[in-house]
This record gives sequence, C-alpha cells and structure tokens, in this order.
Amino acid sequence: MKLEKTKYPSVYSQELKNGDTTYYGKYRNKDGKSVRKKLGTKKKDKLSEKQAFLMLEDIKNGEKNFNDIFDEDVVYHNYLTLSQLSHQYYEYRLRKKYDGLRGDYTDIKDYEEFKNHKMVKNKVKNVLKEQQKFNRYVGYFDIGKTSINRIKKSNVQNYLVQLHKVNISQSSKYFIVNLIKTIFNYGIKEEITSIVNPFQNVKMINPKNTRKRVLSEDELKLLLDKCKDYKRNLSVYLSVYLGVMTGARVQTILNIKKKDIDTTNKLIHLTNFKNKNLKYTIKLSSGACDWLAEKILPYYENDEYIVRQSYLKNRSNPPQPLSIIPEKVYQIMDELFNTKLNKQNNSDRDYVVNFHTIRRSIGTNLVNNGSSVYNVMKFLNHSSIAQTMDYLNLDSNDDIVDLMDNIFKG
Repeated sequence: MKLEKTKYPSVYSQELKNGDTTYYGKYRNKDGKSVRKKLGTKKKDKLSEKQAFLMLEDIKNGEKNFNDIFDEDVVYHNYLTLSQLSHQYYEYRLRKKYDGLRGDYTDIKDYEEFKNHKMVKNKVKNVLKEQQKFNRYVGYFDIGKTSINRIKKSNVQNYLVQLHKVNISQSSKYFIVNLIKTIFNYGIKEEITSIVNPFQNVKMINPKNTRKRVLSEDELKLLLDKCKDYKRNLSVYLSVYLGVMTGARVQTILNIKKKDIDTTNKLIHLTNFKNKNLKYTIKLSSGACDWLAEKILPYYENDEYIVRQSYLKNRSNPPQPLSIIPEKVYQIMDELFNTKLNKQNNSDRDYVVNFHTIRRSIGTNLVNNGSSVYNVMKFLNHSSIAQTMDYLNLDSNDDIVDLMDNIFKG
C-alpha cells in the first residue's frame, strides 16, 4: 500500500480506485510503539487533510478514545465540543495578533520572550478577555460541553433560557450569542467542521445605549484632579485630559500623535475610527495650547503617540500606543462615582461612570451652557443633529472654548 505525504506532519494519503482518498496517521503510542491508524476518507467522511491532522493530534493527546469515535458512528471533526472549537478559534485569533505585532519588536528574537513582553501582552489582552467571557458564559454551560454535531434546536433554546437568567446586560448577551455564531462560522470556513451553524437563525435585539449618567463641570474637575495626583503614570491624567478637551472616543484618544496637535493655529486633528477612519478637526482653547506646548509636546517626536505605555526613550523599540485606557482611570472613576452601584445589576449599570461618560458629559454640558446642538454635533463628529439629540437625550438646546477654560482653570 503506497502512502503519500501530505503537507501536515504524520498525515498520509492514499488514492482509491473509486476516486476517493483515505487518510492515515502515524504516531507512537504510550509504549513507544509505532502505530498507523486509518483516520477516514475525503468524500465519504467529508474529511480534509487539516481535519485529519486535527484528528490525529487529539488521538495522540488522548482527548478521546479513537474507537469511541467510530463506535458512536460520528465523523471525528464533528464530535468536537463547542468549547474545543472555541479553543481553536482563539488560537487562530492570538496567532494572527502575534503575527501582526511581530514586526514592531524585531529586536526580540526569542518568540516566547516576545509573547511575554509587557507591551505585547497588553495588546492581546482584549482577545484573552473575550475568551474568558466565552468560557464563563458558554464553556461552563451544557452547550459548551456538547459535541457540536449533537447541538439541536432544543439545545440552543435551552441555552438561551439559561443565558436569559444570567445577571449581565442585554448587550453582553447579544455579544455572546453573536460570538458563538462567529466561532461556528470559523469552524465551517476552515473546514474544521461540516455541520450547519445551529445558531445561524437565532435573532437577538441589540439594545439601545441607555447610559444615563452625566458628570457636571465640578465632577469633571474632580476627576481630573484625582487623575493628576497619580504621578506614576502620565497616561492616567493625559488620557482623561484629552478626553475632556476633545470629547472623543477611546480609540481616537489613544491614537493622537504630536503632529496632530497644532498649537499655533489652536487645532487638534482627530480620527473617527467608528466612521471609516474619517479625519476631523476641532479647536483648542488657549489654555490647552499653552499647557500642551509647555508640559507635553517638547518631550515627543513628531510621529509619537501622546498616550502610551512608556515615556522612556528606547531607540531599538520606539514607544508604542496603548490599546486600552489605563485601568487606574477606571479605578478612580469607581472610587469617585460608582461606589453605590452594582455593575452586575442591569438597572445600576446605566448609571455607571466609564470613559465614554466623559464624551457624553462634555456634549451635555456644552448644550446646557448655551452651545447650539449643531456645534455639539460638529464637536462630537456625529453625522446628524438627530443622532446628537438622541445621544445626549436633552430637551434644551456657543462657546466650547469657554467651557474648557472653566474646567481647566488653574
């Protein structure tokens, strides 16, 4: 019997007379004896080379007894549990993230050292948090432990009932269900599974943002003062300062560079990442220009990010932008404004102060101080006045510079 090597290690193929292809795997068992196993056929079992390789890896790792798979008359690549499929999905997400970051750290030759670098770990944090969320709200439930070929409509409905009882926001539930859909679609696209996505027809309403908390001018000043007291990390104060000064979203704040700040013409150039990376410009107050020109900008190169992980110069590894606002900012917000709120309670959550509250608060205070809704729309870079009115939820209806000078006075 002549076997041909495939592009996957230890996986071999044999062409059959009927035009089908059989895949075999070679490995050593626990006793060190060489073993050859028939894994399945390409057409009859709908088995690809990649699926055969994944099958062989699980057999070698002892995740499931080989004979059990076929005693149950289940094609291997469909017996994976939803949690096992999610594990492969997040391995792919992390690998893609690491590959994208590798070029920024060419001075680190060792791959493990690269992955454990503080900046790299910080930039993959969101992917790991998402994986933790999946494990918590899917993996620990029965559906996460069920073979994906056995997930029926009744299993999906039972899971949705269980998820409904979990004390998290409706938006989080919407996110989790769509995450499950994404993981199934990944498995289908990569030919890890051949089943139909059992969640493809599940419809959930994406709830409208009902954030109700708005900070007054005095509360914004208090927040700035508390952040300024934290001198160990300049980004704590600077991120909030820029958030108040521009009313911009988090990603916009984190991507401001020195060259974006024009103190001569009192302008700051920003990017709206929520709207096709649209560029827009807003005015700065004289006080802001003076402070930035004296205290901040002299210590940056033209193309360096203002808010970043480290402010120490390193020629071989230039300063990198942060991927998230420093956690200390949220700790300070919790201490000042969220002490009596239960973040796990859906009704309390609408009143929780977070970084986006700054944006909403600036817009609201501008209108309350006499600025026209049109000017606030332009300031927040909204597409319409209706969006601004709905966003601020205001009944009332121009001077942005006066408000900023008042907040930053002294």
